[in-house]
Amino acid sequence: MYSLMIVDDEYMILRGMSKIVDWEALDVKIVKEERSPLEALAYLKEHPVDILISDMNMDELEGTKFLPMVKKLQPDIQIIVLSGYNDFEYAKISLEQGVIDYLNKPVDPDELEEVIEKTKGIIDRAKRRKENSQMAKSMRIKDVLNGRNSIGELDVDNHQYYVIAALNADQDLADILPSQEHIIGTYTSNHDVYIIFASDETELRLFANKMRKKEITALISETVSEDEIASVAALLEKYLTWFHFYGPSKQVTSLHDFSYTKKPLDVAKMSNDLDFEDMPVATFRQKITKDLECLRRHCNAIEDAKYYARLVLMAIYGTNQLVDANITDAVAKIEHTPSCSKVADLLTDFYTNYRKN
Repeated sequence: MYSLMIVDDEYMILRGMSKIVDWEALDVKIVKEERSPLEALAYLKEHPVDILISDMNMDELEGTKFLPMVKKLQPDIQIIVLSGYNDFEYAKISLEQGVIDYLNKPVDPDELEEVIEKTKGIIDRAKRRKENSQMAKSMRIKDVLNGRNSIGELDVDNHQYYVIAALNADQDLADILPSQEHIIGTYTSNHDVYIIFASDETELRLFANKMRKKEITALISETVSEDEIASVAALLEKYLTWFHFYGPSKQVTSLHDFSYTKKPLDVAKMSNDLDFEDMPVATFRQKITKDLECLRRHCNAIEDAKYYARLVLMAIYGTNQLVDANITDAVAKIEHTPSCSKVADLLTDFYTNYRKN
C-alpha cells in the first residue's frame, strides 16, 4: 500500500480530500493530514512517505519554499500540487521543483484518480530501478569483501575503512542505512549485513549508537586498508557464525574487544564434573544449559561446545553400555547441529531415552 500525506491550510479542502475518492480501492493509505507546512516538515523528518498532495498557496509557508524543503528531506517522494490559481506560470514553477502533476481546485475526482494511478506507476518504476542498482552495487561489495574486486572500482577515494558485520539485521537496518553518507556499500547474506564504512570515527560512533538503539548484534573492525578488507570480512563472518550458534548478544562492540576480553574455558576439565547417574531429567537439562552458557560467556569456540556435548554423551553411555541407544547417530547429529539450544535438546532427548531404558 502506498502512503499519502495531504497538506493544505484550508480545513474544508483538507477534510474533503480524504473523502473525494476511495483511497483504499486505489491501494493508498492517508498517513497524515496537516494544515501547517512546518508541522508537515517535522513529520517528514521522521516518517517516509510515498506521495505528497500539497496546496501551493499557504500563509505559513508558500509552496514554492515548502516543496524544495520536502524534496531535501525525502528526494524520492512524489508530489502533486493543488492551487486555486489557474495560472500556467505558477504551474510551471511547481513542475520545475520536482512536482509530477498539478491539479486546480476544486479537484475533479476522476482527474485525481488518474493522477494517483500515474504516480503509483512512477513510484514502482523508480523502486525497480533503485532495487536493480542496489543489487548490482551489493554484488560489487560482495566481490570486494571476498577479495575478488578492488574497492577503487566503486569510485571511492578513501584509504582507510571500517568493516561492520550485523547479525540478522537486514530489516532492523533498513530505516537507518539510507541516511548514512559514510556507508560505501552493503552486502546481505542470509539476513546478516556486511557494511564497508568510510573512515570517520565520529560518524561511525553515531551509526553504532543507532544500531544499539535497535538492539542489533554487530561487530566493528579497527580501521583497515583496502588490502585488509577481505581478511577482516572473513574473520567477521566466522564470528557471526559463532553468534548464530550461541545466540545474539544484542551488543555493538569492536572486533578487538569481542575477541580478546574473555579467556576460553578448558572443556576437558569441565568433563570431571560429568556424573549423571540417577539425575532427574530436569536437573540434567539445567546442568548442561548452565555449562553451555558458561562456554558462551567465555567465548569458547563452537567446536568446544560440540566437544562438551560428546563428553556428555560418553558420560551417559559409560554408566551402562548395554543401554539401547545409538550413540553414533547422536554424535553425528551433534556435529551438524546449528545452535547451542539444539545441542541441549539433543542431549536431553538422549538422556531421557537412557532414563526410560
